[in-house]
Amino acid sequence: MKITSFKNKEELGDRHTPKKQGNITRDV
Repeated sequence: MKITSFKNKEELGDRHTPKKQGNITRDV
């Protein structure tokens, strides 16, 4: 359940709130 939560948080946060990964070009 830790891996699933981590992957879900990264993908959701990257699209909703790119706070942790602001170095991604997917935000544009």
